[in-house]
Amino acid sequence: MPDLITQHCYIILARQVFVRSKDGLITQVSQGAGSSANISLDRTGLNIVFDSTSDPGGADSGIAQIWFQPRGGIPTRLTTGQAASRSPAISHEGRVIAFESRAALTGDGHAMTVSQIFAYEVVTQQLTQITNDAQGCSGASVMRISRDTRVAYVCHGEGFFHLMTANQSYHLPIVGGDTAQAVATLGTHFMMVSTTADLLGTPGSTTAGHQLYALNLFKLAADPIP
Repeated sequence: MPDLITQHCYIILARQVFVRSKDGLITQVSQGAGSSANISLDRTGLNIVFDSTSDPGGADSGIAQIWFQPRGGIPTRLTTGQAASRSPAISHEGRVIAFESRAALTGDGHAMTVSQIFAYEVVTQQLTQITNDAQGCSGASVMRISRDTRVAYVCHGEGFFHLMTANQSYHLPIVGGDTAQAVATLGTHFMMVSTTADLLGTPGSTTAGHQLYALNLFKLAADPIP
């Protein structure tokens, strides 16, 4: 008779984050009773960020926080606010983490009514609040460009980006419409945007739904915000 292979299946009660290597090895990154999601990796695949409602002791706090697992290290919680911090993104070289949060993380951590964009610099362990918009901001993405790092996001249906080293924010050159997403990771001069503004038509005109565009910032310069 052929050998019998016994397989063991386990039910995980909380959603967890896993990473599959190119050789097929699957590793569980997150732990605890809370729900973990929204994983992002740098270009090496070894620096990992995600959000999770698990606290360091493994209990479910019910409030999502940002976690970071550095290369060769163990997951560490970066935020401890009284409201959710979600959807982290990490730059290709693993030095800057951007995310949205409803907690006043650079203050006393209290819950705010809307989310703002924050950036965490891994080497210096410095946390910076990028936006302070009354209607809130979301959809952070991040990329190293030239000698700076660009953090892109949307606020009240408009696209923006912030240069970390220069400490300067810019408004994307999109007239009218509703911009739902602005993605930084297309190189120095390009960004991807999802908007109802008709960027190929008459300025100010709109399309029936959101369309994707590669926005050339070399030809269409972004406007600096004072």
